[in-house]
Amino acid sequence: MPTPPRKPFGRSLNDFGELLPAESQLRDAARLGETAIIGSERPTKRSPENEIRAAFLRFLALGGDENAPVHEQGVRGLGAWISGVFDVTACDIPGNFVVGNSHFAETPVLRDAHFHGSLNLIGSQLPGLSADRLITDGSIFFRNGFSSSGEVRLLGAHIAGNVTCNKGNFNNPNGYALNADGANIQGDVFLNERFQAQGEVRLLGAFIGGDLECSKGSFTNPDGDALSADRATIEGNINFDENFQAQGEVRLLGAHIGGDLACRKGSFTNPDGDALSADRATIEGNIYFDEGFQAQGAVRLIGAQIAGNLNCNGGSFSHAKGAAFVAERISVTGNFVFRSLRKPVTGINLNGAEVGTLVDDEPSWGSGLALDGFVYHRLGGNAPCDAATRIAWLNKQRDDHCSTPNSFKPQPWKQLIRTLRKTGHEEAARQVAIAYETHRREIGLVKGWGKQKLHQAFGWLADYGYRPLKLLKQMLQVWLACAVLYWIAAMYGVFAPSNPLIFNHPDYQHCSPGYTPENSKRDNLAKVLYCTEKQANSQENSLNSKACSCETSLSCQAENPAPKEKFGNWYLCPDLAGEYTGFSPLAYSLDLILPLVDLQQEHDWAPYVPTPDKLWFQELISLSRYHLTRLLVWFEILFGWVASLLLVAVVSGLTNRDKDD
Repeated sequence: MPTPPRKPFGRSLNDFGELLPAESQLRDAARLGETAIIGSERPTKRSPENEIRAAFLRFLALGGDENAPVHEQGVRGLGAWISGVFDVTACDIPGNFVVGNSHFAETPVLRDAHFHGSLNLIGSQLPGLSADRLITDGSIFFRNGFSSSGEVRLLGAHIAGNVTCNKGNFNNPNGYALNADGANIQGDVFLNERFQAQGEVRLLGAFIGGDLECSKGSFTNPDGDALSADRATIEGNINFDENFQAQGEVRLLGAHIGGDLACRKGSFTNPDGDALSADRATIEGNIYFDEGFQAQGAVRLIGAQIAGNLNCNGGSFSHAKGAAFVAERISVTGNFVFRSLRKPVTGINLNGAEVGTLVDDEPSWGSGLALDGFVYHRLGGNAPCDAATRIAWLNKQRDDHCSTPNSFKPQPWKQLIRTLRKTGHEEAARQVAIAYETHRREIGLVKGWGKQKLHQAFGWLADYGYRPLKLLKQMLQVWLACAVLYWIAAMYGVFAPSNPLIFNHPDYQHCSPGYTPENSKRDNLAKVLYCTEKQANSQENSLNSKACSCETSLSCQAENPAPKEKFGNWYLCPDLAGEYTGFSPLAYSLDLILPLVDLQQEHDWAPYVPTPDKLWFQELISLSRYHLTRLLVWFEILFGWVASLLLVAVVSGLTNRDKDD
């Protein structure tokens, strides 16, 4: 008979000689499709009763032979001590492989192996695992007490099911605890429920078809990265919640998340660096940094794209050496909720960020804000819309963004004004706009003493054009105040007629403050000359007819009538001709303040000012009631011109800031 072909060593039962008791038990169970229970617990030391040679385990995993056939259920054993190196490099494992609660003395090597079922090492202890480019048609189980004291490598692995590591313990403090860079996992990855990793967990460039579930997991690598998933694609959610703990940086740079990034009640600790980095990440759902979320170290979302909401309600952000929340150029389609934080957050950077709706409160914002380019389309969810609160928010910006002329950032102010106006808060928008102009002047953006004073006057008169009616109010106040002062001045004899026909008329000289009875003869002579001149004038009018009706010659004055008693006040003089314009303080003040209106007051009346001093400046510093009244008249005339021109400009829209975008 022909000699049967020889098999490679280790592929025949005869290659192993006499089997150990545990090996015989495993062989018999594999033939029947049952689980060989070698021990009730994971062994702590090797014994003749629990030892299985790694080569024999490999023999059965590959399907055994005709003398030791393996059931379609695969190899299943519990409580064994595996001695030697279990190496199935580039091998096909036809069924499930379950070695639970066992101790592997050497690092198993599964590189390029293809398991046509699941790989289950539940509760087992390994010095590490080398399984680069591993392929499984089922799931991988490193859970329920699984423990590794070295790196578990799944680089480039293809897993058709889940990777379940809940309650697993991965220890490699000086390196990678779990390394699945480039892995393709069609199901979920469970690193939760008391999962512990001492060392870095890596998922760089990995694909996960379901969720990355890390709730109640512990990731510890304080001198480096606790979890790295840069450029990873997670089709479902990432859950870092329910007492998740990370000591070291959690990295999601450039990651794509098809669902939510949930970090509520999660703790991220990296005090001297970044606690959570998700720069350029794309999140199709929401981000939850709420309900007890804690970050000691920076949370970075630079350039991240969030299709849902970014919720920080009740979270805690802190960084001892820098900005605690960095979200430059972030895009949030939904709401950005930043309220009810445990304490104010210092050093928030939102430069260039854009969100749909801002839902916040003023106490949650600490100092050192960077808001240049921050765009929000609405204020919602009871966010404060009053000017005082929002101005206080803007004043929390970094000093170099709001207090120096060369680096002042106007966009945060204009954005707030625009949003308040678009959402119907017109008065609050005006108040913020007014505060903005005042702030610009106070920090020196309005240069030059003269320009500053004009700018300040513009603010006093019309709130920089945002309140045109205030200018009318100021004009009304000046009109009435000056009218009162003119009335007081008139009561003290300051005002006199400006028409010489009245001022020099002999019959009214006793109305002049400078009149004395001793000069009555001179006045009578002047009266005769005056009347004679007017008699000769063919156009005699009513103003001189009374005075000249019986006094047309020198003989008429021969009787020398007694001089009149001094009255001394033109304003109240009863003998002043009724046809002449009477002095009205209200009308006089209105005539001055409205330059294009003529009420005959400014034309017919003027302050009675003594002869000027030869030193011109004495006229400007004199404190007599006459000089002060004249200065008041000058002021009101100038004020009237300035206010009138400004009012025309404001009404016509030349300085109507409400039309600004």
